[in-house]
Amino acid sequence: MKRLLIILGVLTSQVIHAQIFVSTDARTIHNWDSIGEEWILEEYEDDFLTFFEFNNELTMIKHTTPSVTSAYLIKSAEVNNEDGRDQIEYDVISDIGNSYMLLYDAKNENIRFIDIKSDRMIRFEIKAVWTEE
Repeated sequence: MKRLLIILGVLTSQVIHAQIFVSTDARTIHNWDSIGEEWILEEYEDDFLTFFEFNNELTMIKHTTPSVTSAYLIKSAEVNNEDGRDQIEYDVISDIGNSYMLLYDAKNENIRFIDIKSDRMIRFEIKAVWTEE
């Protein structure tokens, strides 16, 4: 909940602009099973360290992994607190033109990239969140 409040405060504030940093320490890859209507775990990597950087204006996200750094343009953001979800849903486009739904899930302490076209989800487990003004 604390992480969501930090991001919500930055999202809704017109005066305070702060960069948001998120480190992660594990990654899972899932594929959507349309018959069972559930995400099926395909791969789990423990000690998969990555780093997210949200810019001051919350218009861009930089994601650094051990092998590549990618940039994402935030097209829209919507807070979802239905049923205590504590999520921010971002519509993003990558620096190579791919569209994703990015979910910042404070309750479950993860960030998920969902590629609707391929029914694939990559989930990163949050290790730490901090801000810098």
